[in-house]
Amino acid sequence: MHTQLVSAHISSEDFDTAFTAILDGRPRPLRGVSPRGIPKVIAAMLEYWEGADGYPATVTGLLEWLSGEKMRLQVIRPAPGEPPGKRALTDRERYRLGAEGVARCRWRYAVLRVDDGSEAGGMIAAAVGLTWLPARLPFGTCADLDAGKEPAGRILDRLPGGVHRVDRGALPAWTLEELTGQRASVTSSAALRIDGHGLVAIAEERLLAGFTESLAG
Repeated sequence: MHTQLVSAHISSEDFDTAFTAILDGRPRPLRGVSPRGIPKVIAAMLEYWEGADGYPATVTGLLEWLSGEKMRLQVIRPAPGEPPGKRALTDRERYRLGAEGVARCRWRYAVLRVDDGSEAGGMIAAAVGLTWLPARLPFGTCADLDAGKEPAGRILDRLPGGVHRVDRGALPAWTLEELTGQRASVTSSAALRIDGHGLVAIAEERLLAGFTESLAG
């Protein structure tokens, strides 16, 4: 962990609690950190997270490791049952993905819920957006992304070499999240790279304050 980045943004007590627990690989490592300090710890972790034993280097993997709960995806837009949206890449997306020769992408907006086994699902952990390039992905992977049954990181991590989050950015940000209408406490974004396929997607996440506060235990 980049200890200077974390310690500069949270209290020394919160820093000591979180840093020791994370290094020890403890379950629910943010238990005991003040709810106000947790978004700052998570934002710093998103800058370096490379996975842990049994948890892939994805935002879903990080949230599952921090909470001790499995996450499930619920697609919100386009409407459930509809195919993913299709549109032209924006100039910014084309630059970020190095996709000068690629014209179109697919997109969706969804939430990650704590998987409590119920049909309705548990607490919403994060609102997530995904923009991906079918031209750079195998057909089967595209079919799984189109189906919207699993988090994208889980699908992409099954490819040889796994998925890598690059061009990362994350900040604690107490704002209203538009998709859910709930308060968000962390905002993050990354380009997703697959060995042998290059940059294949842009992921955006808004972690909800109710979830991050629950990590204090």
